[in-house]
Amino acid sequence: MLVKCKSTRHTKIGTLRRGVVYDLDEKNAVVAKVIKVLSGGKKPVMMKLSKEDAQKAATAAVTLSLGNAPNIEGVTPDGADAEMIAENLDLKEKIKSAGEQLASMASDCEEKKAEAENMKGEIAALKEAAGVLEDEVKSLKGSNEAAEQRIQAVEAERDALAAQIPAPEGKKTSS
Repeated sequence: MLVKCKSTRHTKIGTLRRGVVYDLDEKNAVVAKVIKVLSGGKKPVMMKLSKEDAQKAATAAVTLSLGNAPNIEGVTPDGADAEMIAENLDLKEKIKSAGEQLASMASDCEEKKAEAENMKGEIAALKEAAGVLEDEVKSLKGSNEAAEQRIQAVEAERDALAAQIPAPEGKKTSS
């Protein structure tokens, strides 16, 4: 079934654009429901077309693009045409400016991506260095604990040896 929408609609079967002729399979339940909803009511949005009407609609379609626009510089009509030409020139300039801005933004984006990649590398290197430092801290803590245990053992040995030394005569021990 050939159909054409009067306005763009976002449906379960996809986006149906204004003025575009679609050949839809009305046997599909979802498609049939969309056709029924859009072509029903007091002001239907979708029109069913015959093959002839569809061909007429296709030949009447106009493609809008900056490349297809006629060269209108140097033309000096008056009235509404002059306003339209001035507006067209203004729009072309805005499109050109927007394109340049977009290119600049794309370049900036690429630079930021490269900078982010460099930072990721630096972060990875810093994480690796932090891991090495953590391992060194753990090693030093272990060495410190071993040294403290050795000091305690030496102090205990010293105290045991000091207890074995007899006190000189005439002096009292302070135990």
